[in-house]
Amino acid sequence: MYGETYHPKAEPIDPARQRFELALMQEVERRRVPTLGICLGSQLMNVYRGGSLHQFLPEIEREQALEHRKVNEVVPRHEIKLEPQSLVAESLRKTSLDGNSYHKQSVNKVGNGLRIIGTSPDGVIEGIEDPSLPLFLGVQWHPERLHDEADHLALFKLLVEKAAERR
Repeated sequence: MYGETYHPKAEPIDPARQRFELALMQEVERRRVPTLGICLGSQLMNVYRGGSLHQFLPEIEREQALEHRKVNEVVPRHEIKLEPQSLVAESLRKTSLDGNSYHKQSVNKVGNGLRIIGTSPDGVIEGIEDPSLPLFLGVQWHPERLHDEADHLALFKLLVEKAAERR
């Protein structure tokens, strides 16, 4: 979708799913529906907006590279630095949190109208948002797997709050 050939270690998305999800993104924007994309959802939001991905993160050179994939049943965790003016930072009233990591791809070129709102210590983009919409938020980590932790549950509360404001 963004002019690159598939990396040999990248797994293509089912074409029917991709068409559906891209049409869904178009409708989300048209209706200004509050949206939270997680992992692949975040990547899709970025690509939909004309951005690109690092297709296989382990091969991307970066200073003090962290493992972002689940390896041997170990789920890595690392700090996620949040942009102070982001909706997430304002909602949490903090500029960092500890997130989990299950991904081998990440945002490369940021899509149109999106801004980076979170990064890992090795510079991997962990969050994006469109500040012109009520909530168009993508996070690379998996807050749904950390819902028993207040910082991660807060993302879902933010989604519900923004959805309730539309009534």
